[in-house]
Amino acid sequence: MRKKNSIILFLPDENASKILAIEFSKIIEKNNIILLEGEVGSGKTTFARFFIRNIFADENLIVPSPTFSLIQPYKEKGKRLIHADLYRIFDESEIEELGLFADEETIILVEWPQNAPNLENLANWKIRLKIKKNNLAEKNNYGREAEIIAYDNFAKLKKLKTNLEQKGLK
Repeated sequence: MRKKNSIILFLPDENASKILAIEFSKIIEKNNIILLEGEVGSGKTTFARFFIRNIFADENLIVPSPTFSLIQPYKEKGKRLIHADLYRIFDESEIEELGLFADEETIILVEWPQNAPNLENLANWKIRLKIKKNNLAEKNNYGREAEIIAYDNFAKLKKLKTNLEQKGLK
């Protein structure tokens, strides 16, 4: 069994999700596989948009949800990324037809990896998002809990934690 370590953060609003996505994108390398888990509405696609826009340094990049297309490839500025959504996959063997692993230089970001459990054996990172009620006396008192799991990337996870704490996320 592979070693893993994690940190858990509370994201009170969309700006906190953006900060997490931006800081996370800074530690990712080509050929990393990132799994995004969470129920419907937990913020997976929002995180993915911020993450992808920062990878390609383009805040205006159109990042559609790949729910219906299953995969959305990006190739710009010498970088490659595939954003996959496996929500409509019912048999794990179907992911072979998507071509996720055709290029070793590509960052792979996968929503709904629960539908292909063997992906966890290949993943470098997993981010679990959960809708959580916070303890603040605010009108909208719901946010997200984010658990960032590193598989053998402990130094990078520590760096991420430090960077996030400096930005006020704990």
